[in-house]
Amino acid sequence: MRKLLALLAVLILWSCDYPTDDVHSVGQIVIDHYAELGDTLKMKAAQFLVENMQYHNSLDNPLLDQYYEGIAQINQDYDYPECITQYELLYDSLGLVDERKTKEINDTTAIDAETLINNIDLAFQDWQEGLWASHLSFDEFCEYLLPYRVGSEKFEPWREILREEFWGSTDIALKSEDMYDQVYWAACKVNDALRKRRFHNQKVLPQIDAEWPVSVLKNIKMGECYDYARWTTYVMRACGIPIAIDFTPQWPDRAHNHHWNVLFDNTGYSIPFMGGESNPGNPSKEGRKMAKVYRCTFAYQHQSLFALNEQVKAPIPPSLDSPFIKDVSTEYFKGYDLTINLNNACPGDAFAYLAVFDNQEWVPVAFSKIDSRGKATFCNLGADIVYMPVYWRKDGCVPAGDIFILNRDGSIQALQADVQHLQSITIGRKYPLYNRIVKFRMLMEGGHFEASDTPDFRNVIECGRIECVSMHGYDTLAISDIGAHRYWRYVSPDRGKCNVAELVFLSDSTVIHPRKILSEGEAMEKTKAEDAFDGNRLTYYESQTEQNGWVGADMGKPIRINKIVFLPRNDDNDIAIGHTYELVYYKDGHEVSAGRQEAKSDWLTFDNVPSGTIYVLHDLTGGREERIFTYNNQIKWY
Repeated sequence: MRKLLALLAVLILWSCDYPTDDVHSVGQIVIDHYAELGDTLKMKAAQFLVENMQYHNSLDNPLLDQYYEGIAQINQDYDYPECITQYELLYDSLGLVDERKTKEINDTTAIDAETLINNIDLAFQDWQEGLWASHLSFDEFCEYLLPYRVGSEKFEPWREILREEFWGSTDIALKSEDMYDQVYWAACKVNDALRKRRFHNQKVLPQIDAEWPVSVLKNIKMGECYDYARWTTYVMRACGIPIAIDFTPQWPDRAHNHHWNVLFDNTGYSIPFMGGESNPGNPSKEGRKMAKVYRCTFAYQHQSLFALNEQVKAPIPPSLDSPFIKDVSTEYFKGYDLTINLNNACPGDAFAYLAVFDNQEWVPVAFSKIDSRGKATFCNLGADIVYMPVYWRKDGCVPAGDIFILNRDGSIQALQADVQHLQSITIGRKYPLYNRIVKFRMLMEGGHFEASDTPDFRNVIECGRIECVSMHGYDTLAISDIGAHRYWRYVSPDRGKCNVAELVFLSDSTVIHPRKILSEGEAMEKTKAEDAFDGNRLTYYESQTEQNGWVGADMGKPIRINKIVFLPRNDDNDIAIGHTYELVYYKDGHEVSAGRQEAKSDWLTFDNVPSGTIYVLHDLTGGREERIFTYNNQIKWY
């Protein structure tokens, strides 16, 4: 019987289309091993890995290895934010990686049979004998617990090492009778251990484009969401906890993409969370719109854009250029299917895309084959989102149809510039006022101003209180007449920690420049008291003091102040006096200028602008954040 199984295994292996002889030898050794043992299920799991490992590659470059060693050492020796300086010094010493010396190493040569067998045995032990993965089907086990790698990073052994380090964090779950066999609680306890290391979302080396191996992730001090998601996946799977990585290739209403983790619970549901930051049940970036969501897989996805393009060999957008992703949008929202009429197709256009706006450009998030009628059907699309149909060519996105809004009820609102019906657009910002900025501004509510004749403000006179702050631009507070004093300060409300971007003291209409800047206690990282007086709207002072933090000025002599202008911490996206702006509208997928003007106040008005389309306000003087919007007597941002 065992000989028959071995012969069958070899025949199955030979029937696969492998690119090298290495996968024959590795795969044959592994499958023969389980055939000799008579373990058909492990043999089937081995076949899953062997069939897919031919598609997996990692980058090999001697300089990358030096970076891996250097960053791993920095992570071990330095805390955040001290590590940032060390990363920069490392880059200064090693320099940019020469891509000409970088080779792709296929997993069929990078992974040996012994390593593959050990990986399979340990994963099966967690699946069949462990507490937290027995609810998985075989196919789920193959995807969410069995794989020997997570991304395309350089392979390093990890299961036994990470299990030894993190298994102890599940101790309380193992001892609690209401928790011990619930994977949710095990995941929470392991993630609690990861959270103690703190989540610092910042790219380690912007100049180096590489996925860090386990040795670098092991003591991660900062990284992008994808780094933390991969690290969490390695740790959880090492502890027998089945998780994966989901992502949206581009937020439809702001910059960037996002990756997070998803736990496969005993209930049969998948529970999203951000490894190292939030526990399962507390989704990452909750409440945000998403146009599409994909799951990272180990198995080659034959319906992926990458796979479908194998015969066509057309250029495809980087946001969707992977054979290891599958659409899971319906696990996150009620999606809609749309068939779009396309314009201006070229003979080489095999696929069409729907793109969303990333502050500066359009990024494809969904794809479709173009049918014989010149149409494309897109499935499971998020709603209340502006989409542009595009082709992808060597220079990027090319408009393929009318921009439209997919409304919450599934209906489509075409956005076409109506040059027959013109309107005036009045605007005070170039970017939405997000919750983060509202909170910053409100931190000054309840703060007050004081004057004194001593630099330690031992004896003070309160001269004005901030009852409320506006959500736009600078605020002005009239000061009661308390006479001339040399020292003036702003005192933050409890837990406000100052968070003031600008303070301007006026005597009548004259700006009084401080002789010396004063503050109480230490400033938070990357801020200083002088930032509150530097005329830069983006810099700000934040005190470490939670209660009654303050920042003030020594005027050099007693001065009578009757007005104070202040600006809370902000994003510098309000209209700035003196900046030059250009309003553009979209026509046939392209930007058309509706005029330029220099700001004379906090608001701009553009006249004779075509209606019915979307608009963007460019700050030609500076700043990159900007969003598309519609206008019907008021702005609606998208």
